[in-house]
Amino acid sequence: MPPVELGDDQFAILNGAHKLMDELMRNPKTKHQAEALVKQIHPGVVTEADRAAPLINAVKHVNQKVDQTINYLKAREIDDKLNGAFNDLRRAGYTEEGIDKIKELMVKERIPNPAAAAAFWEKQNPPQVNEASLFAPSDWGFGQPSEDADLKLLWSNEDRWAERETARVLKEISKGELED
Repeated sequence: MPPVELGDDQFAILNGAHKLMDELMRNPKTKHQAEALVKQIHPGVVTEADRAAPLINAVKHVNQKVDQTINYLKAREIDDKLNGAFNDLRRAGYTEEGIDKIKELMVKERIPNPAAAAAFWEKQNPPQVNEASLFAPSDWGFGQPSEDADLKLLWSNEDRWAERETARVLKEISKGELED
């Protein structure tokens, strides 16, 4: 190619454009924007963002896996705590039906703690106390005075009573009087 002659004005414009482009590409604040603008005009240019894309995608993929693992571990920890709390309720005597009602209450009232939900359930549904009948005695009549000689002996000397009853049963067995 033959040498090109430039005028002073043309040289100053070219030199200024070169300095400006050089400053834009060296400054970290403007480099990515300048490369993106050049890529819009010349799509075949390989920019720093193009070279970094595979690494950035790999890091994003690893971050997603780490986030999934963290979420899984958190959910598992929460499940383990809840299952442990429900097992505590089972050991305390709650039935599966009762635990299901507590779970429903937890969802309805947004109570995160099974023990607190159980306490709330018990407060709302106190156990019904069976009152003793006014016509029935409060004892079963054990040890009450009686005219029957066998009962008197039973309450006064139970060993002697047991010996007497054993002898009576053996006597009936030997005579064949005992019914099956």
